[in-house]
Amino acid sequence: MKADFLFKNINQKQIIAKNFFWLSFSQISGRILKAILIILAARILGASEYGRFSLSLSILSLFFVFADLGISSLVTRELSKKIKESKEYLSTSFYLKSLLLIFSIILVILAQFFIPSNKLKEIVLVLLIMTALENIISFFYGIIRSTEKMEKESLIYFSEIIVSVGLGFFVLFNFPSAKNLAWAYSLGAIVAFLIALILLRKYLKIFFFYFQKKLVKKIALDAWPFAFLALVGRILTYTDVVMIGFLLKKSYLVGLYSAPLRIITFFYLPAILLAASILPSLSRKIIDKSEIVLIKKSLVFLSAIALPLIAGGLILSREIILFLFGQEYLASAKIFSLLILVIFFLYFIIIFSHLLFAYNFQKKNALFLSLSALINVFLNFILISRFGIVGAALATLFSQVFCFFLFLFEVKKIEKTWPITFFDLRKIFFASLLMAVFLCLLKLFSFPLPILIFLGALIYLFFLFLFRESTLKEIREIFRQ
Repeated sequence: MKADFLFKNINQKQIIAKNFFWLSFSQISGRILKAILIILAARILGASEYGRFSLSLSILSLFFVFADLGISSLVTRELSKKIKESKEYLSTSFYLKSLLLIFSIILVILAQFFIPSNKLKEIVLVLLIMTALENIISFFYGIIRSTEKMEKESLIYFSEIIVSVGLGFFVLFNFPSAKNLAWAYSLGAIVAFLIALILLRKYLKIFFFYFQKKLVKKIALDAWPFAFLALVGRILTYTDVVMIGFLLKKSYLVGLYSAPLRIITFFYLPAILLAASILPSLSRKIIDKSEIVLIKKSLVFLSAIALPLIAGGLILSREIILFLFGQEYLASAKIFSLLILVIFFLYFIIIFSHLLFAYNFQKKNALFLSLSALINVFLNFILISRFGIVGAALATLFSQVFCFFLFLFEVKKIEKTWPITFFDLRKIFFASLLMAVFLCLLKLFSFPLPILIFLGALIYLFFLFLFRESTLKEIREIFRQ
């Protein structure tokens, strides 16, 4: 592969492929390393101590919903359009972002008075360092993505992973505690922040000296739907863990739920990375009404990942939990089986929401996600009390399915056609189904989990080639270029 392909912007297809490669390389390898760390932490710390760590992360994530309000995404969208007042827009956005960050930090400090556990308070304060710095880094990512140079974002992110995971392994083997693990995370964020400052040093002057008061109103009006969007997004992501902690009041149950949730959130990556890679191109394609082709190709590609993951995950849920977390977490297998179904619907929601964002329909995004969040919270209150952590997983699944249909019909309304049909996915669906059948047969021979996964992947790819799935041809053409 030529260096130009990985480090230069040549044409649209190459740019999307290059950015997707870099984001995938850093995020997937980074998430794998972090997943190994989390699995190790869950085993060494136990369900109760790991539950406190997970609850601390969830609390911070909910409070820091106010720290961005979509400003980073707005920076990506507006700067990618090469607007005239780009310096002024960037500087004003930075000042607004800084004020929101300070507000969120104050909220977390005040929340300390309402957290009953002293151990939990200490972990929250340590992780506050990481959360605040990562929030600033996300603003830097917005700038990098507007230039479509995701190789820089990958460097920043992977640097944080290497430091935090390396230190995490060290503390788990030598000084195991949730608080020490939190320090490992925060030190990784400090290193990433310093690297980001170096890579974006030419923007530092712009941050501080081009503020325009007249742009505050415009950015605020554009961003307020994101405020709502971010709030309900965080509710959908973290409300289960927080409500389990406060309704059931048992940290080990938080640990049992959080363990499979960490695996599932890793599988969200393909849609998140692809959406980030296509957003600049999508924003430009809206102008000439050619965006539907890009949307359909993206959905087919993501379905080729989601459907076999779901099929394999349902068949091997028990084996996966035992292999990764051990006998103590066996009850998590049911949670894994329910949450993995969310992947298909969430992949579509992520792409659809980016399409609406490119159309400047973020109010629709906010409305749909807010309705889903309300349903999620309502169902959590009912189902957690009755079914425990299984009820939380059911609430998440039902709310995401509801959200999927809201987005699907809205995109149909905008584009005057269905963005995708079963006919587009038929080969992928049947290849996944046949893979599941073969996995059921292979389980009878008691193969180890890694071998089952490897054989399942080979069987799936074999049937994709046999059915001549067009997605494989698209991928070959990109790498041939």
